[in-house]
Formats: sequence, C-alpha cells, structure tokens
Amino acid sequence: MGQKLLDIWREHRVTIIIVATLVVGYLALRTSPSEIGSPAEFQASLRQGHPTVVYFYSNT
Repeated sequence: MGQKLLDIWREHRVTIIIVATLVVGYLALRTSPSEIGSPAEFQASLRQGHPTVVYFYSNT
C-alpha cells in the first residue's frame, strides 16, 4: 500500500501540488460574510463616524 501511494505521488505530484495550492489560496483569500444583516444596521454603521469601505457584489 505504501509503495503504491509513493508511485502515485511520483507520477502526479505536480498536479497534486497545483490543486493543493489552489485550495489553500481559495480558503485564505475568500471574503467572509458581513456582520450587517439589514439596511438599518448598514445606515447605523455609516453614522458611527468611522471610515467605511463599501463594495457591492451581485451573484447574477
């Protein structure tokens, strides 16, 4: 069993490394959901006087 896994690693190591890098990059760079749940909460956060960066995302 161990020799078979080693053979698979040797044959496909570049592909495995690329896929693993893509997975780690996705997990590290994805955006997390906002804590703001309603338009009223959004307005309240803007009125606090702190600098705010707003960007809109549409999944359509």
